[in-house]
Amino acid sequence: EKLSNGICSLNEGEDRLTLSVIMWFDNMGGIVRHKIREGIIRSRARMTYSQVAAILSGDEELRARYAFLVPMLEEMKLLAELLRNRRTERGNIEFDIPECKIVLDSKGRTTDVVKSKQLVSHKIIEEFMLACNETVAERFVREKAPFVFRAHAAPPAEKVQTLVSFVSALGLSFKGNLNAPQSIDFARFLASLDSNVSGVVNRVALRSMSKAAYEPNNAGHFGLAAPYYCHFTSPIRRYPDLMIHRIIKDFLRNGEKAFKKYVDVVGEVAKRSSEREKLAESAERKVDDLKKAEYMRGKIGERYSGIISGVTEWGIFVELENTVEGLIRTENLPGSGYVFNAELFRLDSPSHTFKLGDSVDIEVEKVTADRVSFKLQEPEKQSFTPR
Repeated sequence: EKLSNGICSLNEGEDRLTLSVIMWFDNMGGIVRHKIREGIIRSRARMTYSQVAAILSGDEELRARYAFLVPMLEEMKLLAELLRNRRTERGNIEFDIPECKIVLDSKGRTTDVVKSKQLVSHKIIEEFMLACNETVAERFVREKAPFVFRAHAAPPAEKVQTLVSFVSALGLSFKGNLNAPQSIDFARFLASLDSNVSGVVNRVALRSMSKAAYEPNNAGHFGLAAPYYCHFTSPIRRYPDLMIHRIIKDFLRNGEKAFKKYVDVVGEVAKRSSEREKLAESAERKVDDLKKAEYMRGKIGERYSGIISGVTEWGIFVELENTVEGLIRTENLPGSGYVFNAELFRLDSPSHTFKLGDSVDIEVEKVTADRVSFKLQEPEKQSFTPR
């Protein structure tokens, strides 16, 4: 916190040392040229995402207060839209899966769990960071530098086949080479979905994807449809970014001779960073589960509608509107003799079928430290699929 909110934070009116990527764009959002420089920045205003979004949506009071920033913010919005359109055209895969925001009180206790909203200001920063990361990666491929790249491989054929089988059962068709799928195939398919099936298909499509990792060699990023990619923009919170900053600064000061010392280092950095990322993600999921369970502990006996978000041989997971997920065990489902169909993500019994994406009404039954259990609400009256 001392680093991110103090020493390294771009506090208003204070000088900060930076490593900047300065990019020139044409009117279509294409990068004309760039330069990377060490420098000093002084923030003219501490803006929040919600403030910028309000300014861009026409908030008169904020537009008057920050009149000196409004033209720049509007240009930023325009450029971000151009960049996003270019990514869409080249085949960037956009998954429509909601993320949660956990609201805490002053003592760190959960007071609410809600879907997080992506504002226009979030989208602007996202586009600029992606453009920056791609530019840096391409530059140092061309410099033949030892580097830490962010790689995302195409999905394996067997996972693509699972997706194709699943969507075929829904009456949908996935077009593309199943043995060598292209990013654009996934992007077009997901963009074509109706709202009634979009959520469930997005989940299955996401599960078909390979896991991104850090690599010492550039292999491109399938999900972003980017031939070059790295993580440069967050050196305070991600070690690969910090390693890249060290390499770049050394190069800017000493030229190509600086690369020699990193040749035997970047492979280990990439390997360790990928390993630690997995642990960090696991810890983040566990904390989310703990805080969601803490919130739901006060909701036992309450009733909600949800969507089946996961199907396993031991039960079904149901996700509520606020993204909280709970398990209903197979033995607590109506009927008996359930068989798990892994390819179609469903549980079948002689009398009932439960499948991914079905709507169900539940009651919160039990909460342990980090797990929430549901039970079906009046199962005999539910609209799940009878056989």
